[in-house]
Amino acid sequence: MEDNQNVVGKALPGLPSLDITTGQTGTEQRIPLVAVTGDVIVSPAVPIEAGKRRKSMSRRIGQNGTVEVRNGAYRGRWFEDVVGQSQRVKRSVVLGFVKEMRKSEARRKLRSIIEATGANSPSYVIPSSDIFAKRVPWWEENYLSRQKPSTQRTMRYHVRKYLRPKWDRHPLDCITADKVNEWIGELSHLSPMSQKHVVATLCLILKRRFGRKKITYSPSWKSNRKLSATRQKK
Repeated sequence: MEDNQNVVGKALPGLPSLDITTGQTGTEQRIPLVAVTGDVIVSPAVPIEAGKRRKSMSRRIGQNGTVEVRNGAYRGRWFEDVVGQSQRVKRSVVLGFVKEMRKSEARRKLRSIIEATGANSPSYVIPSSDIFAKRVPWWEENYLSRQKPSTQRTMRYHVRKYLRPKWDRHPLDCITADKVNEWIGELSHLSPMSQKHVVATLCLILKRRFGRKKITYSPSWKSNRKLSATRQKK
């Protein structure tokens, strides 16, 4: 912890702070940091309590963040979505010294930082709070456990061998037909029918289909070899 706290003393030398253990002021600002980029210092994210995440930007009014003065410096705060979490986190950034800039300048700087994240853009996609790794256990308990033993064995193999290694960390909303088509190329060692079965298992876990003819299945290397051998005979 002390190693992290000493970072600010090096990044902002001479910035006064209060030692909470002794009650005396010092010259190091005891705020743990995760990154120092140029003249912007970003503190680690702090989770906050929040309700169920809204999925539409049209239902958000946007944010300008807040600017406060702490230890002679302007500090800006705003909220940010995190993939796989229903809660947003509070981001914090040191904008500059009070003696070097006005509060209006600090507010403009914070606003530009928030705009750079795209959080206020109408095209911003709110990441899903549900990821594939969290959905699989629920699906196994509520769907797969009711299937025939042979079906359970086949689908568990699909999940273990192909689906979890690829999609575990992906938000469910981000597993689209385009993404699946890109991934199908990695299954070219399987026959098109086997590829369809793997994708069918994926659809059951997602509780949705990709649509007719949205997925293009790659011919397997065995099929290509047979076709090549047939052409050589001719």
